[in-house]
Amino acid sequence: MLLSAILETILFYGGLALAGFALIIFSVMRDEKQVKEASAGNLPEATIKGKSKDGPWPWLRWVLLVGGLGLTYMMYAHTTDVVLLTGDDEVTATRKVRLFGSDDYKLTKEQSSWGNPTWVVNQSSHPARVETVHYGRNLGFGSEPVIIPPGTAASFSAIEHIGGDDRPPGQVRDTVKLGMDSRHWLKW
Repeated sequence: MLLSAILETILFYGGLALAGFALIIFSVMRDEKQVKEASAGNLPEATIKGKSKDGPWPWLRWVLLVGGLGLTYMMYAHTTDVVLLTGDDEVTATRKVRLFGSDDYKLTKEQSSWGNPTWVVNQSSHPARVETVHYGRNLGFGSEPVIIPPGTAASFSAIEHIGGDDRPPGQVRDTVKLGMDSRHWLKW
């Protein structure tokens, strides 16, 4: 199932919000219990037969907590970034998020597995290519561009730049002090 990136973000943070709401309910119920225990014996207890005095909160808070954390984990651990190329005359690239599902796209000849977290799926009628731009020192070997023929797919560690107008910068900041970095550029 392909989702838009904004829906994936909403579901991720929505799960966190549900879990946070459940924790607030836990806190409020604990405070009410402490007040009730502190005032025990001072006031007569009124009871209404046939009704639960706590309502749905004792079990609902657990459902919200487990459901919210489960949704957040699902969106974090079981999604894959997908760049979908479509079109016959003019190619368009759309970022999507794949939730669960299978890797049912045909891989390019150069790749044998889906080992990376970002997939490029070429459903257009034009071949696409991913170039790796290196910065700083390198390990002594270059990298040839990966050609993605129509009807195939390939996986990469990330796709930072998409299209001819989104060129990688001339230099990048070395935030981890390795003296080298790289960017992947998808173009067609």
